[in-house]
Amino acid sequence: MTTQRGARMLRVVGRLRPGVSLAAAQREFDTIASTLAQEHPDTNAKRGVGMTSVLDALVGRTRRPLVLLLTAVGCLLLIACLNIANLLLAREAARRREISLRVALGASRLRIVRQLLTESLILAAAGTAAGLVLANWTVPVLVRLAPVNVRGLDEVAIDGVVVAFTTLLAAASVVLFGLVPGLQASRADLSTALQDSARSGSGLRHRRLRAGLVIAEMAIGVVLLVGAGLLLRGFDRLVGNDPGFDPDGLIAAQLHLPDGAYPYLAQVAFYERVLAALRESARVEVAAAAPLPLSGTRYYISFALPGAPVPRSERPSALFMMTSPGYFRAMRILLLRGREFLPSDSEAAPRVVVVSDAFARRYFPGQNPIGQRINPGLMTTESEEPWREIVGVAADVKNEMLNERSQPAYYVPYAQGLISNLQFLIRSSADPAAAIASVKAAVQREDTALTLYDVRSFDEFIAESVAAPRFQTVLLGVFAALAVLLAAVGLYGLTSYGVAQRTREFGVRLALGARPAEVVGLVVRESVVVAGIGLLLGVAGAAVTAGLLTSELNGVGPMDPLTFAAVGLTLFLVTLIASCVPALRTVRIDPVTTLRSD
Repeated sequence: MTTQRGARMLRVVGRLRPGVSLAAAQREFDTIASTLAQEHPDTNAKRGVGMTSVLDALVGRTRRPLVLLLTAVGCLLLIACLNIANLLLAREAARRREISLRVALGASRLRIVRQLLTESLILAAAGTAAGLVLANWTVPVLVRLAPVNVRGLDEVAIDGVVVAFTTLLAAASVVLFGLVPGLQASRADLSTALQDSARSGSGLRHRRLRAGLVIAEMAIGVVLLVGAGLLLRGFDRLVGNDPGFDPDGLIAAQLHLPDGAYPYLAQVAFYERVLAALRESARVEVAAAAPLPLSGTRYYISFALPGAPVPRSERPSALFMMTSPGYFRAMRILLLRGREFLPSDSEAAPRVVVVSDAFARRYFPGQNPIGQRINPGLMTTESEEPWREIVGVAADVKNEMLNERSQPAYYVPYAQGLISNLQFLIRSSADPAAAIASVKAAVQREDTALTLYDVRSFDEFIAESVAAPRFQTVLLGVFAALAVLLAAVGLYGLTSYGVAQRTREFGVRLALGARPAEVVGLVVRESVVVAGIGLLLGVAGAAVTAGLLTSELNGVGPMDPLTFAAVGLTLFLVTLIASCVPALRTVRIDPVTTLRSD
C-alpha cells in the first residue's frame, strides 16, 4: 500500500446509512476535503471528493443509448398506430352506408364506437400475440449480438411483466388511435351516405385526413432514418480511427502475480525470464509486457517539470504506462525521436522515460524534448522520485477509446517503476494457438501455480471497444428501416385506396383521350407531394433532434449533408415504388366498362 499522499489510484465504495441522501453525504465529504486541504496544502489543495451512486456508475454509460433506443421504439409504435388509424379510416369510409343504416335504425353513437373499438381490440390482440411470439424468437438473437459488458443482459427474457406491459400498451394504442375513426363513423348521416355512391369516395375531408396521417408517418420515419444514418456515419469514422498501433497478429494474455510470493524485484526478474524465453521461441516475433491500450487499465500520475517548484496539488498529470523493453516494437508504435527502452535500463541505471507526441507538444512546445527531464511521483514514500531523462518520443496511441483525442502519456521501464500485473504482448505470424502455447509453457516453467487468463487477439479488444456503438447503430438502423417500410405501406394503402375510389374519374379521363402514362403520372405526383411534405417536416424535425446525438457521432456533424441527401434519395425511391404499383392499375382500366357501369 502506497503511503504517498499524492497517489490517487483507488475508488472508495460505501453504503449510506438509512435515511441519508447522497447529497447529504456529499456535503459531509466536502467538509472533510476542506479540512484535509488545510492540513496538507501541498497535496490536497484544490482537491475534492466526487460522489455518485453505484447504480449510476454501472449504468451511466448505457442510460443514454437505452433512452435513444426506447425513443426509437416509441416512434416506430407511433408510425404503426398511425398506419392502423389510416386503415381504419378507409374501412370506416367503406362501411359508411352500413353504419348510417345502424344509426337510422336507432343505434347510439356509443354503441357504434364500442363496436368499432371491439373490432380494433380483437385485431390488436391478434397482433400483440403474434408480436410476442416473434419477440420470443428474436430476443435471444439480440442478446447474442449485444455487447457482453452490458450488465443484466443474460437475464433478459419475455416474462409476465413484459407481457403485461405490452398488452396494456397495445390496448392504450387501440383506444387512442382507434377512437378517431370510431367517432368519425358514428357521425355518419343516412341521407348523405345514401346520396354518395361508392364511386364518389369518402370526400375531400377524409382524403386529407388520411393524407395527413401518412405525412406524419413519413416525417417520423425521416427523423429515425436521419438518426440511423448519422450513427452509421459516426460508427464508420470510429472504426476507421487509427489506434496508433498495429493490432494485426498481436496477442494479449493476462497474468496475476501474488504480491506475497512476488515482491517488486521478484516481479521484475520473473517477467525478464519469461520474456527472454519467449524471444527465443521460433513462434514469437516480438514479446513484451505492459498494460494494454483499450483494455480499461490506466493510471494518471502527476509529475513535476523543470523550473520553479510547484505544490503537488497543482502538478500536471498524464497517462502513466509501465513497459518492458521491446514494447514499442511489439505494438509497432512509431518512435518519432530518440530510442525505446533497452535491457540496460535497469533498477541500477539512470532513470529514463519515453513520452508521447501529445505530451511533448503540450509540455515542451517548440523545444526538443530529448534530454529534458520530468519528475513523476512514483515512490511509495513521501520522498521525491529521482528526475527522469526523456530518451524518446513515441507516436500518440488511443489508450482508452478509439474515439478519444490522444492524451499526453509517458512510459517508464518496468524495471525502474511500480510493477502491477502487466500483460504479455506477443506478436506472431504463426498460428495464434501455437504462440499462446509458447507463452503458457514459458510461464509454467517459471511457476506451475500461475495460470494465464483472458488470452485473446488484439482485434478482439478493438471489437469489444466498439461493440456498444455498433449494437446501438444496428438496432436504430433496423428500427429506421421498419419505420420507412411502415410509412411506405401507409403511402401504398393511401394511393391504392385512392385509385380504387377514383376509378370512374380515371375512366372518364381515358375516354376523353388522356394517355395512360398521364394518368399514372397524376397518381404518382399526388403521392410524391404527400411524401415530399413528410420529408420536409421530417428534415425539420431531424435538424432539431440530431443535436442530441452529437456525443455519439464521433466528429460527424449533426447536419451532415451526405446523410440528409441519402435519406432524401431513399425516401424518393421508396415513394416511387409505393406509388407506382397501385398507379399502374389505372392502365388496366377499360373506359367503356367504367362508363357503362355508371
